[in-house]
Amino acid sequence: MSRRRVVLGVGAISAVVLLLVFNYVPLTGLVTAFQEYDPLVGVWNSEWVGLDHFERLFQDSLFWGSLRNTLYLSFVQLVLFFPIPILLALLLNSVLSQRIRNFVQSVVYLPHFFSWVLAITIFQQMLGGAGVLNQFLRGNDIGTWDIMTNPHTFALLVTSQAIWKEAGWGIIVFLAALAAINTDLYEASAVDGAGRWRRLWHITLP
Repeated sequence: MSRRRVVLGVGAISAVVLLLVFNYVPLTGLVTAFQEYDPLVGVWNSEWVGLDHFERLFQDSLFWGSLRNTLYLSFVQLVLFFPIPILLALLLNSVLSQRIRNFVQSVVYLPHFFSWVLAITIFQQMLGGAGVLNQFLRGNDIGTWDIMTNPHTFALLVTSQAIWKEAGWGIIVFLAALAAINTDLYEASAVDGAGRWRRLWHITLP
């Protein structure tokens, strides 16, 4: 057997072992959902209760409210968050100056490296009750705008925070896809009379 095959075999076996250890072995812990789990006696010696926990969960009104809020937040983020990286990538791809493009990329990437605690703190300092916005409104005798503690704006607030923090990082994938587009397609479509918007619609977006 050649050395190359040995190396490939060892690499494949290592990958399978890592997959099993870190992805599938932890799934055995799901059995605790059907037990009265006691960490002092462990998984194998805890009392088996079957579906009792699930029955109690489904009978709790707070569960259904939490589920409804989770689905609503997921829908709002899907509608508002998903298009933003695509639009930003298209805008950056249309910028001719490489220097401006690099500067904008650096600015929009930066929030990804902030912790969520820091991200929320920045929003609090800007939009909170004692934040910059409300201080400006008070200084001009205008009523304050309750954003951070208003339950009606919570979904939009969380979505805007996710967009500000993660949209720049999501641009990387779409910019890589745009860079892989054959420029001959744009040149051929321009020769055929296609304008910028038609090239965007028929070549870039697909």
